[in-house]
Amino acid sequence: MRISLNLVLEQLARYNCQTHIEAGKQLWFERLCLLPEKGEELDPKRLYVGELSQALALRAEGAAFFCVCVRDRVHDRAETDEALLGLLIVNENVSLHRVYSELQDLFFTVSEWVNRMFRYAYEQRPLQDILELSEPVIGNFISVSDSALNLMCYTSHIPIDDPLCVKLLANGFHPEETIEAFRENGLFELWDKSSGLISSTDHKLSPYDLCSKVFKLHNTYYVHVVMTCNNRPLTPGLTDLFRMLVDVLDIYVERDWRQHNYARHDYDSLLIDLVEGRAGEAGVVSERAKHVGIPESGPFQLCLIEFESLEKLPIGKAGMELSELLPLARVTTYQNRLLVLLEGQTGEAEAGLIPTEALTGWLESFEAFCAASCVFDTLPEIRLAYEQTQMVFKYSCFLPRPPFAGDNLPGRIVDYDRCFLFALLGESQTSRATWRTTRYYRLLRKVNAHDVKHGSNNIQLLYTYLFCDCRSSEASALLHMHRNNVLYRIGRIEEMMGVSLSDPEIKRGLTQVYPLLMLYGF
Repeated sequence: MRISLNLVLEQLARYNCQTHIEAGKQLWFERLCLLPEKGEELDPKRLYVGELSQALALRAEGAAFFCVCVRDRVHDRAETDEALLGLLIVNENVSLHRVYSELQDLFFTVSEWVNRMFRYAYEQRPLQDILELSEPVIGNFISVSDSALNLMCYTSHIPIDDPLCVKLLANGFHPEETIEAFRENGLFELWDKSSGLISSTDHKLSPYDLCSKVFKLHNTYYVHVVMTCNNRPLTPGLTDLFRMLVDVLDIYVERDWRQHNYARHDYDSLLIDLVEGRAGEAGVVSERAKHVGIPESGPFQLCLIEFESLEKLPIGKAGMELSELLPLARVTTYQNRLLVLLEGQTGEAEAGLIPTEALTGWLESFEAFCAASCVFDTLPEIRLAYEQTQMVFKYSCFLPRPPFAGDNLPGRIVDYDRCFLFALLGESQTSRATWRTTRYYRLLRKVNAHDVKHGSNNIQLLYTYLFCDCRSSEASALLHMHRNNVLYRIGRIEEMMGVSLSDPEIKRGLTQVYPLLMLYGF
């Protein structure tokens, strides 16, 4: 939780204060603490409260920090500009405890409000609840309207006499005369170009100061949040509070956009219909594809991109950036993921159409993973390609990575060709039961029993040795063991199983059943 310097200054405005902090500096503090005795305990991300004499002593030691100081000494030459840098001095006969308590109440109020807003967002409570929660903190009338200028929600417990707001509440939308006033004052152009908060103090449309935020997805106007300052003046501190509210509303707007699929491309519905098997017969698919500019035949490749976390991730913005990175790809959102259709030229490499290097960097920046289908030739095959990408997410964790790589991931991009065997075996109704009846299961179970009893890792060693095609030098390098030690351990494993790895059939059988071992264990 963070509190801005602006809020602190406004909280202490009734006192005679001297501010020795650079004018216009945007500072945010994570915690409020009493000033410690030792300089090494100071944290520049915290705001301290203490006596001026103690703060000057720490400044003399070269410590840098921000502190609200209660004056406890007579002004003298020691109070130079350099010594007072970062200090906010209360020049009144007020106790340190009182100042600290007032600021602590401020931190607690704002922190509790923000934490509850994010909890409401996590619980997917209505946006109206967020606005009502904000009423005692912000104190002004706030309205939220959609791209059609229809009223979505507002602070229902705060009366408003602003003419535009009164009409909005009466109609449930901005009427034509209001829209014409917006147009005459160039607001649509302003909203289209803006990316941050917009402050209006010219009173052309309202007798009150206004502060607003336009949310845009896919460069399209989507949601408009407006604070009408009918009770509290538009100060820097109030602007910071409104900005905190907007940060939470951003989560709601993004989630709502995903659920209602606003601002979609022309090809989105076709891709999703193909994925869900609702696109119609081949002739219908061909006509729809022609209409949105997708060729009838490939090669094609489908990618499904999943993000580690969606709570604070604007997936629409991620999709826009991916579209800019891959301008020829068809990118759309589907079930909180990005669906990407790649198109290639006839005769292009069967290995895949993904620009691996560029996409890997993008995936890392968004903490995302990409599952890719096999290359296919016709659009109706998209449904099967989508099933392949789902199988990749399900089974890529089993991909062989020597030597039993633990938590290491198989990479940001995994295609179906790499894990199709695990998918085939894992989706089979009989694989689990059949695997436990094989000779190779019984052989490996002997080795596992020894590992369990003695705490050894013979199963891992055997897997690595087979992965290296029984080449002891390569296996020893991967295992960080001496080659002779690897050969000795392999000999002991052969004795346990009662077989020889020089037998091609035994070697092939043990190698082939390892996917089953990784899928189902013992």
